Amino acid sequence: MYIRKFHSILLNETPFLFFFMLLMGLPQAIKNLTAVSGFYSLITSLGNIGIIFLYAYLCALLYSAIKPHKLRSICKTAMYVLAVVINGICFYALTDFKLTISPTWFLLLSETTPNESSEFVGQYFFSSTMLKTITNVIIYTCCIILLEKKWSSIKEGIKKFFGNIQKVRTVFVSIALTFAVFSSLYLPFAYIRIHQILYSVSDEGQQDLNWIPQDPFSSIYFSITSLDAMGKKTEENIKINQQVYSINKPSCALSDSLNIVVIVGESYIKYHSQLYGYPLATTPLLCEERDSGRLFVFNDVISTSNRTSIAMRNILSCNNSCSNEAWYHHPNFLTIFK
Repeated sequence: MYIRKFHSILLNETPFLFFFMLLMGLPQAIKNLTAVSGFYSLITSLGNIGIIFLYAYLCALLYSAIKPHKLRSICKTAMYVLAVVINGICFYALTDFKLTISPTWFLLLSETTPNESSEFVGQYFFSSTMLKTITNVIIYTCCIILLEKKWSSIKEGIKKFFGNIQKVRTVFVSIALTFAVFSSLYLPFAYIRIHQILYSVSDEGQQDLNWIPQDPFSSIYFSITSLDAMGKKTEENIKINQQVYSINKPSCALSDSLNIVVIVGESYIKYHSQLYGYPLATTPLLCEERDSGRLFVFNDVISTSNRTSIAMRNILSCNNSCSNEAWYHHPNFLTIFK
């Protein structure tokens, strides 16, 4: 019964399976498969393709189980729309920013102000990449509508051309079923690995992301889960700072005149600073402080990241990034200076 249902969906929902897999990143997964080197890479690449196939099949199985034909069509259309929209977003981000769905996306969104968002829309919404994205969406939509409408006649034509293709069909279904079983086994392993990476690894630099499935659904799950993992790391760091503060409570008098001011140069690089040799007078006041001996300039310090939140939590923490010490295992210097 289950084999017959599997066979029926493969045969009757071929257009949906084909386009859904294309939209969910099948071309890139196949490209990665052709570049594998070793058994480890082979299993990972096959697993990525298998997960894409499994998601496509599960979606087809879901709407096929709906009895009212009209409701089934609505559900199927909604899945197509979802896949096309996700593909369009991924296409735009990859073309213009060389980004794929990842925690970086969510990090950038959380650090983006309303003014920056409006500037982004104004600058990129009417760009050539947006035109390419819209064209890509239109082409996919037209091909989907055309193949869905013509599939019954195409299917009959295939049967007439090949005659009795029962053996070929049996081989095809057997291969697809084997692949589906493999994907079903690989999927939970991959998601368990996601949790191990996010909750067991000490810091960002030690994360082995090769086991993360490359389809958009898995990438979205990984990105959202990373927010929860980061929240737990932050809570752990807060507890450490509270413990340090309770042990070393401030003993200085309230009249102590020493004030320490921490100035953060957000979205600024030293190559635009006169302090570090830039020819234009971009930091005259800081240069004046340096020349008077009130400012010490570090020339051998670099940031751990070009993203604000990652950089700041390592800058403020007393961890040693060179030794891969996790920032949330150490108190920040603001707590110690109190």
